[in-house]
Amino acid sequence: MSDRQHSQFDDRDRLGAAASVVQVVLFWVIAGAALAVGVDRFLGGGPGVAARERPAPFVILSIAFVAIAILGLAITPAEKALLAEKAPGPAQFGAALASLGHMGTIAYFSWWISYVLRSADPMTPELANQLAPIAWGLAFELGLVGAWVWIIAWVGARHRLVPRGFVRLSIVKALSFWFTLVAVAVESRPLMVIGLGATAVFVGPAWHLWVARLFPKPVRKPTKEEILVH
Repeated sequence: MSDRQHSQFDDRDRLGAAASVVQVVLFWVIAGAALAVGVDRFLGGGPGVAARERPAPFVILSIAFVAIAILGLAITPAEKALLAEKAPGPAQFGAALASLGHMGTIAYFSWWISYVLRSADPMTPELANQLAPIAWGLAFELGLVGAWVWIIAWVGARHRLVPRGFVRLSIVKALSFWFTLVAVAVESRPLMVIGLGATAVFVGPAWHLWVARLFPKPVRKPTKEEILVH
């Protein structure tokens, strides 16, 4: 037998649990940085103006998004493993959506970090907004990852893989992601404040704390017959 089989917990799930806990903190960093940048700046001038007028909190916001997406890539295999045994198709499809969303988020906010750090960049904020609108960027994390969370809730409820409370919280998280994305797309300040507050301050952190409790899961001990076979 391998050392992996002898270990009490699966390394993948350990990584998922640790990444989920760090994501809790990053959600709060995003909320604080977004507040420092100002919702009105995003609505009035887009991310280009926000980046030029409030570069420090904007860079912090962007770094937090990049970090939360990198950790999302780390936790996705553990989330996928929860569903794969009972629903391999939805698990594979949903994990692919989540991975695409995380990678898109990394690319999008890395571009904005580069834009801010290039102080001599002749590109105007208006042109930057046209090249990388905020709604397009948030669609990766809020849209695609929100769909993955919805799939987790659906499969988890259908096959009773997770507690009912976690299913309900997953539905709320997916809906809060999509609500915030719509609020950004329609440029509604009240809806953006509600969506950002609910998602980044409460729902997102609560969901990831629960995920950290789900991992790591004990590895089933092999039977005597399985030991003899190996």
